[in-house]
Amino acid sequence: GQMKNNLFHGYGTLYSYENNKNNNDWKTKFSGNFVDGIRNGFGVMENCLGYKYFGHWVSNLQKDLNGKEIQPNGSYYIGGFDHGCKTGLGLLRDSTTNDIYYGNFLNGIENGFGIEIIESQYESCEYYIGCFKNGSYHDQFGKLVLENTIYIGSFVLGIENGFGVKVNVNNRDSCSVRIGNFKDGQLNDSDAIILSKVQFDFDVNTH
Repeated sequence: GQMKNNLFHGYGTLYSYENNKNNNDWKTKFSGNFVDGIRNGFGVMENCLGYKYFGHWVSNLQKDLNGKEIQPNGSYYIGGFDHGCKTGLGLLRDSTTNDIYYGNFLNGIENGFGIEIIESQYESCEYYIGCFKNGSYHDQFGKLVLENTIYIGSFVLGIENGFGVKVNVNNRDSCSVRIGNFKDGQLNDSDAIILSKVQFDFDVNTH
């Protein structure tokens, strides 16, 4: 690539090797822009395992509002990077679970408001809408919809904790409703309201 004062400067490709092996055994490769020997500007980083990053760099670290990262297993992320980590608004697709997260990241982890769409073996859509903290559901008013279950209320570190409403659909004609304070995912309130077998009373043919 281009050089200036014996430093990489301008567009070039930099390989790193392990144990000084030949060119076919490189460990990482960066193709992009350098300024005074440091990665600055747009560039592509990849390693021999299949990891790739496409986006801008500042002082050798990824920094971009719309960078793209692909993992060896096929998972990918499109969105913000800062100081080399996923930070800001972005979309993450996990290829092992097929779950999709769209929302805020901080230091590489889901933090702030987001939406997680959960892969389901059923035909229904399962999802969570609310705030995250260090990758877990963490919100006073989060909403979690799973097969036959809806919970709206407080989450702490991914578990129902605090006031909430949980609806369990028993069958096509009725459901149970629990309203009160939850602790570690279980209703834990002497003043809780529990309604069992609430009937669905409607006629789809009614106009």
